[in-house]
Amino acid sequence: MRTIFFKMFLLITMLVLSSASTFAQYEWAKDAGNPLNIHGSSGAWDRSVVTPFVLFNSDSNRYEMWYTSFWTFPNAGIGFAYSSDGITWTKNPTSVMTPSVTGWDSLFVGAVCVLKESGTYKMWYTGWKSTTRYPHSIGYATSPDGINWTKHPNPVLTPLTGWESGAVGYPSVINVPGGYWMFYTGEVNVGIALTGRAFSTDGITWQRDSVNNPVLPAGSSGQWDQNNYLAKVLELNNTLFLYYTGQSSPGVSGTAIGLATSVDTGKTWTKYSNNPVLMRKIGSWDADWIETGSILLKDNTFKMWYDGGGSVTSSQGRIGLATSTNVIPVELTSFSASVIGAEVILNWSTATELNNQGFEVQRKFGDNSFATIGSVKGYGTATSPNNYTYVDKLMNAGKYFYRLKQIDYGGKYKYSQVVEVNWSPFTTYKLEQNYPNPFNPTTRIHYSIPSNVKSEMSNVTLKVYDVLGNEMATLVNEEKDAGNYEVEWNTEKLSSGVYFYQLKAGSFIDTRKMILLR
Repeated sequence: MRTIFFKMFLLITMLVLSSASTFAQYEWAKDAGNPLNIHGSSGAWDRSVVTPFVLFNSDSNRYEMWYTSFWTFPNAGIGFAYSSDGITWTKNPTSVMTPSVTGWDSLFVGAVCVLKESGTYKMWYTGWKSTTRYPHSIGYATSPDGINWTKHPNPVLTPLTGWESGAVGYPSVINVPGGYWMFYTGEVNVGIALTGRAFSTDGITWQRDSVNNPVLPAGSSGQWDQNNYLAKVLELNNTLFLYYTGQSSPGVSGTAIGLATSVDTGKTWTKYSNNPVLMRKIGSWDADWIETGSILLKDNTFKMWYDGGGSVTSSQGRIGLATSTNVIPVELTSFSASVIGAEVILNWSTATELNNQGFEVQRKFGDNSFATIGSVKGYGTATSPNNYTYVDKLMNAGKYFYRLKQIDYGGKYKYSQVVEVNWSPFTTYKLEQNYPNPFNPTTRIHYSIPSNVKSEMSNVTLKVYDVLGNEMATLVNEEKDAGNYEVEWNTEKLSSGVYFYQLKAGSFIDTRKMILLR
């Protein structure tokens, strides 16, 4: 990470990016009060602050931040601060972790990830001992309060060979059943940085993914994320969201933050097509560089703490906050309406969802305005298709219009297109085609009894026959009031083939064909 750390913490030559409007972005908004009040004054131990990591401590109802603090580069320690709102912070007066007197982390400690489990804070951090900044390794420490730390004596992840032969660092650790996944930055001595993953049952002994590493593909030569590093992973409803820092080539300023998602615990990743999602701003405090820090979801809002710097900050690192309430929208792929008897069946599907609270179903009839008639709960976050159904019972003849109001947990909403049905009350018996058809092993049969023929309703039967006319099942054999009915037929013990079902009610007889396909 020689060139990356060099860019982060030394004087950086201004490099103007092409217009930010080139890239479509998510709706991230930088806080108007940036940079936050984390850094110290000139000459202080924390005059330059970078790589913030934030968690929300539900026990104390506050945000807690650990960050890398420089006093004389490359000497760095770890600072601590807490906040009730994530914007205004109270700092610990001194570093909560400093380099060891001797050993592998005797010059630099920083770039951390922290989890709190059963009252114990667990920290994974980056360390090195040489002014050449090679090799970097990842260490481990524990604390009862997040301030007083006990280091594990040896690094828990060290450089290996190939793409990570020069350094490993910038850990991002998530808790999963049976242990932990770590996503980390690896680098060769020439400065090319990529992202890998490793698994551990105890947070100390790690097994790299030798099959898939590096798991996040590099951008093509000269692309904004040819280098990718400082990955920070957020897990939501079995989907991983990885925010990372991209750099067009080693040692080049003008970094940006991108997003990738994974549904297989991080083996493979799909980069967002409109990356990057957050960029530096020319003329602002983060004009020269911007880097991933920490991401979490709180109070229906995504919060990203990041670091940046430029001539406005005398090239000293500062920490900012950006928020978003609409990171990945719900992608509605279909919405349709069909009529069965006196019921309208609304069906719709989504391709992806994030932060989806659910759908309000709205109906318009005659000259009335759209009104909500029901709701369907969403799947929250999902990257695979989901199907929804809502049934509306009708009373009056005429045209009905339907639309969906999709609402996320932040309160934002949007409407679907409108679908229309034209319905009139039925005056005769009706036997619908079974659904699904073909089927295995169950299917549903709808039929309707009209309201103007009650004198004929001595008895209603619905029976199933095979192709030879043998009776296979009696599904209905009783008196029925006027209305719409549905019956389910289970064919567990029957073989594949063509079957017929017949409705008899008074003088009415109707027969339909269905196919059982094993």
